[in-house]
Amino acid sequence: MQFYTLLLLSACVIISGCLYSSKKSNKTESVITTQALFPDGLIKEFKLSDYLGKKVILYFYPKNGTPGCTKQARIFRDNFKDLQAHGIVVIGVSYDSLESHKKFQTTHKLPFILVTDKDKKLTKLYNSSGIFFASRKTVLLDEKGKVIKRFESVDIANQINDIFKAFKIDRKQGSKP
Repeated sequence: MQFYTLLLLSACVIISGCLYSSKKSNKTESVITTQALFPDGLIKEFKLSDYLGKKVILYFYPKNGTPGCTKQARIFRDNFKDLQAHGIVVIGVSYDSLESHKKFQTTHKLPFILVTDKDKKLTKLYNSSGIFFASRKTVLLDEKGKVIKRFESVDIANQINDIFKAFKIDRKQGSKP
């Protein structure tokens, strides 16, 4: 009998801990702040909660200026007007410094936000953290901030089409009902 009481008590502790941590992660998401370089060249405080009410592409990438990261950023840049026309906000996240972001943004004429995540809070929250670099992953958020799609393995060449498909948007017709 004592064994079952102990087992039941352990299960309650585990369940309450899981409930607490899931509540905590939702709360953490809304209060994470960091610095970002905005398209106007200004460095400002960044809070993901400021983008509630909008569709968001959070794309995590390893390093400014590397071939794969440059290719991915340019694809977002080249499709930015189309994404923007469908109410989609593009946000790039890496561990790079604001100075590195500024050079990357200027060199490639990037019209979207670049977030510096030195403390790895945002990358950890979205399971995109690595030891030295952020892992290349893309997370799509709906207007309520809910994850609707996570691309664990990013196909850079087809990513824009995959994103529109995940948001259920026909690029030629607009949003589907």
